[in-house]
Amino acid sequence: MRGDLFDRMISLVFPRGCVLCGATVAFDDLVCSRCVPDRIREESCLFCGKPRSSCHCEGEQWAFEGAAAALYYREETRGALLQLKKLPDRRIARYLAGEMFLCQRREFPGVPFDVITEVPMHPQKLKKRGFNQAELLAGQLAILGGIFHRMRLLTCSGPVQSQHTLGRKERFAAARERYSLAGDVRGKTVLLVDDVFTTGATAQACAACLMAGGAREVYVLTAAATPFLATLP
Repeated sequence: MRGDLFDRMISLVFPRGCVLCGATVAFDDLVCSRCVPDRIREESCLFCGKPRSSCHCEGEQWAFEGAAAALYYREETRGALLQLKKLPDRRIARYLAGEMFLCQRREFPGVPFDVITEVPMHPQKLKKRGFNQAELLAGQLAILGGIFHRMRLLTCSGPVQSQHTLGRKERFAAARERYSLAGDVRGKTVLLVDDVFTTGATAQACAACLMAGGAREVYVLTAAATPFLATLP
């Protein structure tokens, strides 16, 4: 209570900014009235961006039961996520987690999640950055959904390699052996959280690791997804 009052007093001197455009907002607001969340339509396929009625992705063999993303990775959303990678901004994490929670309830209605965890970061990258943005999002989402957050349930090893320069096949090959399980998931339904869904390579590798450890089901939820993924090589 005292901390909340202090934050309100500070906001009178240093007004809060919209997490998307920076415009001044009221203390309790995260987004200004001019910014509209760039939400992914529920009828769009996450993997190819095409209408689900005309996509061909259902034949793919995925380790996870379902995957969803709240927002498209473009314009304001991209800026917010890039800022979150630079600084553990709680307001940006709250905004993105709120959109993810709405997406979770829409896409995975009634799924009894036992645990939320995040896609891990390579130890060298974690040491350099000081935090894992996916862990921040998972923590906020756990609070909203009242689900236990098991931090660092997965670990990442192997050589440090940027995925941005790799094509689709190369991303899947590089991710396949990078992740290990560091806890008990036997019989549990797991919600796996990450910031951006691109090709599904990381989600597939992490979900496969969780399923190999005895998880009942794995669902993937990200803050954003790149549109029209079928155009990737």
